Amino acid sequence: MLSTFEISKAVDKDGMLIEVDIKYDSGLIQYVFPLGLSLNFGFRFLIACLYSSGPAPFKCIIKPRSADAAALVRSLVESYN
Repeated sequence: MLSTFEISKAVDKDGMLIEVDIKYDSGLIQYVFPLGLSLNFGFRFLIACLYSSGPAPFKCIIKPRSADAAALVRSLVESYN
């Protein structure tokens, strides 16, 4: 991520940098992992719950570091479509 994209502060309508107000969210995150097909019960899943803490959402600018980085991202997106 860091080698492909430049991540910087967002700017407002006047072109001034928007300072990041650092806040944290915490909560329960639930992951569902498929375990495969069981003949008696259909699909089986493992549900794992984790307590997680991380930064709250904030505005930023994410752009490719170069034309080569942009081409790499485009080729990956096209391969999944």
